[in-house]
Amino acid sequence: MRKKKIRNKKAVLAFMTAVVIGLFLLRSVLLNRGVIRTPQPLEPAELQRQMNEYEVGINANGHAGRGTILQFTEPKKNQEAGTCYVVSACHLVKNGDGCEITFSDGTKAAGEVIALNEELDLGILKCSVNGQTSVWFSEDLMYQMQEGDPVYYLDQESLMSGSYIGKDILLEETDAGLRRMAFAGENKNGMSGGGVYSSTGYYLGMIIAGSDSEEPAVICIPGNQVVDYFRENH
Repeated sequence: MRKKKIRNKKAVLAFMTAVVIGLFLLRSVLLNRGVIRTPQPLEPAELQRQMNEYEVGINANGHAGRGTILQFTEPKKNQEAGTCYVVSACHLVKNGDGCEITFSDGTKAAGEVIALNEELDLGILKCSVNGQTSVWFSEDLMYQMQEGDPVYYLDQESLMSGSYIGKDILLEETDAGLRRMAFAGENKNGMSGGGVYSSTGYYLGMIIAGSDSEEPAVICIPGNQVVDYFRENH
């Protein structure tokens, strides 16, 4: 009986390995035939237009910053407005009351803080609004980013660019050993909480600070940490 069980385990392992290989081969065939298409880099004007749909301004008790629409749901029957969830930096929104969210079309809404994590420096706001769009995020695309790849972010509504450094940077002096994403680029006041994007318009993470190291960088929370925290806390 024991030998039979061992053979069965080997057979299951061989079968699962074959399935995984088969899925990779199928994906390769579909990509080659154009059935599955990988996201393509966008022209700057289109990239900026798309990012403006996801990015919002936040005024929290007189402190200006930014946020990203992680999820928007259309209003249900008998509801006048949909529900919008915005992620931003904890240090910007942690005082709770008085958060005003300004959308790209000029619409303003009162944001309710529903979750905070001071260690991550991450907060979630909720508001009622119509006509908004949820951001696109792919963990696979985030992991495919290489050092030197271009990244994009907004200063108010102006498109800015930087150079990707990595998603696993250890910043012991500022983050108690937390690992962060970083890119080389200009950091200005009022950018905290805003999103950073790939050239294809996919969300990569959230800007939280500038680094004072010998090689200045913009420090971000990796997008998978933002999304995971959101899924667990809204």
